[in-house]
Amino acid sequence: MTRRALALFLTFLLPVLLAACGGGAPGASAAMFSDSSWTTSYFDPPGVLVVGSPTMTELANAAGPVHVIDHSANGLQLAELLRGGPVLMGAAVGQTVQPLTLQLGSELARYVVFGLGHVEALFTDTTPSEFAATAREAVVAVRAAGKTPILLGLIRFAPSQLITPTMIARRDAFDAVLARVAAEEGVPFVDQGAARFDGPADVRPDLLHPGAAYNQRRAALVAQRLAQITGAMQ
Repeated sequence: MTRRALALFLTFLLPVLLAACGGGAPGASAAMFSDSSWTTSYFDPPGVLVVGSPTMTELANAAGPVHVIDHSANGLQLAELLRGGPVLMGAAVGQTVQPLTLQLGSELARYVVFGLGHVEALFTDTTPSEFAATAREAVVAVRAAGKTPILLGLIRFAPSQLITPTMIARRDAFDAVLARVAAEEGVPFVDQGAARFDGPADVRPDLLHPGAAYNQRRAALVAQRLAQITGAMQ
C-alpha cells in the first residue's frame, strides 16, 4: 500500500469501519436486547398493544453519541433469547426469536446490552438464582463472540391493582442479581432504576409500562452511561 493509499484509508475508511464495528470512539454502537420496557409498547385500551412515540431507541440515540440498534421483543425472557424459539409472553401469537449466538454472528455492534428480567421477575416463577445463572450464560456467549456485554438494571414499577408488593420485591431482587452478576463477571452495569421515578405519575394507564416522561429520563441515563462505557463521550 502506498503512503497516499494508507493516508486515505486512515482518514476515510478506518473511521467508517470502526463505527460499523462499534469501536470505543465516536460512532460506537450497541445492540439492545430488551422487552416492552424498551420497545415503548403499552396497552391502550386493555388488550390492545400500541407503540409509543418516540421509542426508547429514538430517545437514547438523540441523547447520546452511542448508536443503539434495537433487537428487543415484547414479552421476551433472557432464557428464551439464549436458546431461541417461541416468546411465550410475546405480543403476537406464534412470536419467535433467533438464538442469541446466531444473532451475534451477524451483529456488527461491539457492545451488547441486555435489558431483560422484567417478565421473569413479575410474571414467572423463575428464581433469582436461576436468573443469575442465565445472566452469566449470556455474558459468556457475548464474550465468546468477541463482544462486550453490558447488563441493564430493571425499570421501576408503582404498586397498584396489577403490581403487588410481592412483584415489587421480586423486581428489586432481580435487579440486585443483575448488579451482582455484573460485578462478579467484571462487566458494566447500567443502573436504570437510578433514573428519577415519580410513582404512578410515571406509569401508563395500563399500570405496567413506563410513561413518556420516565422514558425520557431513562433514555438520558442509559445514553450517558453507554457513552462512558464505550469512551464515546461527546
